[in-house]
Amino acid sequence: MRTLFTFVISAIALSVAAQSAGNTGKEVDLGLSVNWSGWYLNDGDDPLKADTYVWASPNKGSQYTGYNEYVPVGMAVGVSIAGTNYDAATAAWGDGWRLPTKAECEELATLRPAFTTTEDGRKGFNITGANGNSVFFEALNGVSSEIGYHTTFWTSDACLEPDADYTKAWVCQISLGRDVKVVASGREKTLMGVRAVRNAGSSKTVVTSITLPEQELTIAKSTEQILYAFAMPENASNRWLSFSSSDDNVATVDRCGLVKAVNAGTATITVKATDGSDVQAVCTVIVPGTEESCDVDMGVSMIWASHNVGADSEKEVGKYFQFANPSMEQVKWSAAASPYASMLNVPVQNVAGTEYDPATVNMGEGWMTPTKEQFEELFANCDRADTADGIELTSKTTGNRLFFPFTGYMNVSALNAKSYGYYQTAVANGTHIVSDNYPCARLGSGMAFEFYNLKINQGVAVRAVKVSPTAGLHAISTDNSDEAFEVYNTLGVKVASGVSRSGLKALPHGLYIAKGNKGSVMKMQL
Repeated sequence: MRTLFTFVISAIALSVAAQSAGNTGKEVDLGLSVNWSGWYLNDGDDPLKADTYVWASPNKGSQYTGYNEYVPVGMAVGVSIAGTNYDAATAAWGDGWRLPTKAECEELATLRPAFTTTEDGRKGFNITGANGNSVFFEALNGVSSEIGYHTTFWTSDACLEPDADYTKAWVCQISLGRDVKVVASGREKTLMGVRAVRNAGSSKTVVTSITLPEQELTIAKSTEQILYAFAMPENASNRWLSFSSSDDNVATVDRCGLVKAVNAGTATITVKATDGSDVQAVCTVIVPGTEESCDVDMGVSMIWASHNVGADSEKEVGKYFQFANPSMEQVKWSAAASPYASMLNVPVQNVAGTEYDPATVNMGEGWMTPTKEQFEELFANCDRADTADGIELTSKTTGNRLFFPFTGYMNVSALNAKSYGYYQTAVANGTHIVSDNYPCARLGSGMAFEFYNLKINQGVAVRAVKVSPTAGLHAISTDNSDEAFEVYNTLGVKVASGVSRSGLKALPHGLYIAKGNKGSVMKMQL
């Protein structure tokens, strides 16, 4: 199963045709390679009022109601989104309207703007072409960070100069005393206006292919994922694509490729060009039934569960648990809500494998909450990839992968720090339900793995581990006589470090897992 992007995205009710029937822009020929719209993109009655958008989102955003981001910040989308399903101008006005490219804005910058005030008191800039035609750009103070009268609007191009950086896109900026310039802007939660353009000539470049990042998606029931599709080449005259599902009872898809899993089964998503070229691409969507957590061998001392306790898939958060409280019916997480409120202390300091362990109680004997050391071992032996909604780990030895969704943690009934993953460990620093805490494994995009102390009474997600006598064990190579070993007991707790090959024989009697510094692993019964 691939890592899934999860976004909070409202359904798009308007079709392109319905939106195109609205307040489309007046087309003005300035004698340039493209014609410019006479006003900003908006859905109101005032043609000079500007709605604001996040880059690569067809829905207008609001600093008060939140942002509608379709394309994750940092995602590689090629040079330009002009005319695609992620172009706000194309989505709203259709009929060849699109975002201007960086080069087209630089061409606009060859014309000098004149600051002016209109008859109705609006302040802004008139830009006049050599042919005498003019376009008025109203000053949109507050849309960018420039001081004084200015306006700033998106181009269609991601920033690839001097190095590829998909966290930024180019914007066109017109400001008092600075004329027209093109500058880079961060994409994340940045709202700007949209000024549309249309090709001035009659030449037509057709779509030759459609790129899909996936030919097969596995999506858990009731979850969503975007199937990012782009018509190529990037200078095609009409890059708008249509999406359809072969079975809406299994999976539906909207006009931007947002796939929603409805019921278990398989459906085919077909993506077609709308320029008459008949180019298309398909993706198979698999919606599995509710599954039990699978064993994943990451080549370390413990076997890891594929998803969290109480979750049906790897991307779901699952349930939140107080330390030493395995109840999955908890609705509040506080000292007063603890079953040990009258005692003020939890019964054990180490829950691993006990009747107080959420993993053991809810997943069965053998499963347990991992220790801090087991998390450290996992992190040290995996490569990581950050996504919009979690961290993917890939084993350096087995190639298997785990996905840890961002979970936040619960305090009383409120979700905190939801952009991080907090995962419970098995050993607390003390037992008092008010004053004591325990180390949670904390995961976040762009940050090193760390352990963060949370109170015993707060609610945290649990990812289970268990001991397997065979998985992940390999023969020790006989030519590595100088190899040093990390030694673990059957609970996965490290009992010795830097032990030589001959020193292994001196360990007390028992069952051990020895992991060599050159990648070898073995099970030992002494």
